Amino acid sequence: MAELYIKQAELYAEGRPCYPPELFDFIASKTPSHDLAWDVGTGSGQAARSLAGIFKNVIATDTSSKQLSFAPRLPNVRYQHTPPTMSSAELECNVAPQSSIDVVTIGQALHWFDLPNFYEQVKWVLKKPHGVIATWCYTLPQVNESVDALFQPFHYVSVDPHWDAAHKFIFNMYKTIDFPFEPVDGADHTGPFEFVTERLMDLDDYFAYFRSRSAYQIAREKGVEHLSDDVIEEFKNAWTEDGLDKKSILTITLNTFYTNDNALHGFGAVLSLDEPETLNKSLGFISACADKPFKLATTYSPEFLSLKASTGLWPASNYGKDIIIGVIDSGIWPEHPSFEDHGRPAGKVSSKWKENCEGGQQFNSSMCNSKLIEVRYFNAALKRKFRSSIVDSARDTIGHGTYVSSVVAGNFLEWVSFDGYAEGTTKVVAPYARISMYKVVWNEGIRCSDVVAGMDQAIADGVDVICIAMGYKQATEKLSTSNGLKIVGGSMFVGATVLENLPLVYSKTFSRCDSYSLSHAVPKGIVLFSDIGRLELQAKPIVSSNITGAILISNDPINLSIIIDIRCPCIVVHSRKARDLLSYARSSYQPLVSMEFRQTFTKSKPAPVVPLFASR
Repeated sequence: MAELYIKQAELYAEGRPCYPPELFDFIASKTPSHDLAWDVGTGSGQAARSLAGIFKNVIATDTSSKQLSFAPRLPNVRYQHTPPTMSSAELECNVAPQSSIDVVTIGQALHWFDLPNFYEQVKWVLKKPHGVIATWCYTLPQVNESVDALFQPFHYVSVDPHWDAAHKFIFNMYKTIDFPFEPVDGADHTGPFEFVTERLMDLDDYFAYFRSRSAYQIAREKGVEHLSDDVIEEFKNAWTEDGLDKKSILTITLNTFYTNDNALHGFGAVLSLDEPETLNKSLGFISACADKPFKLATTYSPEFLSLKASTGLWPASNYGKDIIIGVIDSGIWPEHPSFEDHGRPAGKVSSKWKENCEGGQQFNSSMCNSKLIEVRYFNAALKRKFRSSIVDSARDTIGHGTYVSSVVAGNFLEWVSFDGYAEGTTKVVAPYARISMYKVVWNEGIRCSDVVAGMDQAIADGVDVICIAMGYKQATEKLSTSNGLKIVGGSMFVGATVLENLPLVYSKTFSRCDSYSLSHAVPKGIVLFSDIGRLELQAKPIVSSNITGAILISNDPINLSIIIDIRCPCIVVHSRKARDLLSYARSSYQPLVSMEFRQTFTKSKPAPVVPLFASR
């Protein structure tokens, strides 16, 4: 690791953000005594400087002597150049005797270490039983919308090939790094905890920070200059938009974007309307899509899957014995009897499993067991809109995740009823399976990038099956014309309606439907609207009008039920399917069309639907 920072050691010391005092106050509050701290990978001493104001003595070590030469000299800080690995004797000589250190801190460096060996050293030097290990990383700097919109795709696409693989732990907020320690007193999880720092920077300072990064050095050694004249000019234009030379740069210890590197290789970012086009020109770019909200849905059951209790796949699989099912949903209520482990030995969990009970607030890690073996939560995308109201917890406040988990892999429960009605034993798909819950659904909503992050983590953890009961909820409907055309489209109109042989109305005068007045003036019949690229702009006037029915053309898979509560018979068809329909509407003297709603095409007749009260 040290060699990556030797060449720009001075730039590193000048360009890196300072850590907030609240971080060290928090660390100090968890250590009963403040005699001795060990700052590992101290670099140029950013953390050591702050620790020196709290602890009587600080030992600050690094494998780079050049970086240590830029560290501030303080009377109670001893800087020590150490080899990458140390024996117990070397550890005692270079650092401290056994059981003598109050706190071990690692800032922005843990991902570089030989973790099994390092953790053994930490356990050896920490005081017992009250020694504390604290590690943190910081996020990408946040300036303003214009600069950040330029920096984020630049960072994740242009710079990404030059990052060392270890940096992926930082991009994932250290959530996937091995950390085999118990939470400190007063906390029910090991983090991440969030601390914010601000620093006043001009554009030169901003570039100095960028040039201090290891990926920049690696790229230059390969003949690649990330900060080309064109890139610098783009940043200058974005930086000077507000007329301020110096800006307050925000850095936090909790990353606000996900990277997905198991099922997908990608990232989430806030982009301006023009940025996707710029990103499209970047090397390695494949595709981009808007971060859309999801809707919960629960429609399947053992009968729908044709599962039989005595024969076939169900008993042959031993009812899912020891299969790990990753449930992507609204969290879970761990005290529910469906998730008791009944003394099942935890040792039977597959050796491939990367267990992490990250329950957050009101969800102690001890609530996991041999049935409910893991919980995690993902809300970074949603927090960009609802930062203050979201409580970081995997506990289910909606009910859907608990319900789905109990149906998929809960225990058989006897004497269950709904206020005395329908008393009996619950039916479960895989009662002997284990559950890993990934909470991505919140009272405030569901974002696609949070869902993808949860799925990506489930794959990284090693689940056998992913259960997800949500999506762009859309039913399949049919329309037909008097000349024999039959077209399938999408709709979420709730009425069981059949519209037969009504006039198909199409006119350029009103078929764009981009104002309320035009939609009110159309004649009776089923109106065929043009594709203007924005379904939501058409949906609102349609709903507010007296239109009998509507056909909209769109290649965007976004669902009308996400945009607005559709209260009129509307079907969305793809432009490929709409060509013949448009031709028919233009050429026929009296075009007629019929539409059928509430058509669900499956082998089950009808497909099972879970009622609203099911989450109880």
